Amino acid sequence: MHADLECVTQLTIEHSQKLRNYETVLFIDASILLPPGEWTIESLAPHGMCSAQASHHCTPADVIELAALLFDASPDAYLLSIGASKFDERDSLGEPLQAALPNIVADVKSFDTRLSRKN
Repeated sequence: MHADLECVTQLTIEHSQKLRNYETVLFIDASILLPPGEWTIESLAPHGMCSAQASHHCTPADVIELAALLFDASPDAYLLSIGASKFDERDSLGEPLQAALPNIVADVKSFDTRLSRKN
């Protein structure tokens, strides 16, 4: 399976156009809703609403919705949310996240293996 990686600090409406080139997309995002060092992987699907209509900032769900509406693109999409507490330092991770990182990477690799078998 071939993978592309794009790192951005903010998703925009323009990202929805890129999704028509992919069968599967995994968004990775830091979350204040999860305790530091915890993570979840959830499926995303078009949901009929887009909060980005009056804004340039998009959530992963918005990008999926816009891809479906504007470009008839519907890749399998997932969101890996990682609990974090430090958002001001770009060059370091908080201790809970550093400790959890090997397990997060293993979980993503396992997830990738499941996707490879699906496709």
